[in-house]
Amino acid sequence: MALSYRLLLGTGLVRCEPAKVGRSLVDSETLDGGWRVVHTPGHTPGHISLHHPEQQVLITGDALGQRRGRLIGPIPAYAMDIKQAAASVRKLVALNPQILCFGHLRPLTNVKLEELHALAARL
Repeated sequence: MALSYRLLLGTGLVRCEPAKVGRSLVDSETLDGGWRVVHTPGHTPGHISLHHPEQQVLITGDALGQRRGRLIGPIPAYAMDIKQAAASVRKLVALNPQILCFGHLRPLTNVKLEELHALAARL
């Protein structure tokens, strides 16, 4: 776990109660509506993203982000395993999405595939 996150949890300022899981999702599982589960560990071990191949939409959660309209990769301070996080980004980039929705901030609806592939190459 990233040091800054562990320190924050250790202060008692943040209390995390375990979430109750109704059922586990499996990598490549197809959900109702055509959404496909993509296991993207790194931010957390069980992190997932959701891909809709027909619509070319990718919900990245915290695997990817954007700042001022530019793509950013995983932030080490918030990734439990930065190597896994980088591998997950490469996995997502291979899907060639046209629309990216993030766990934080606005979606990108004009994804430039060159920028996406360049980000993956830098990790």
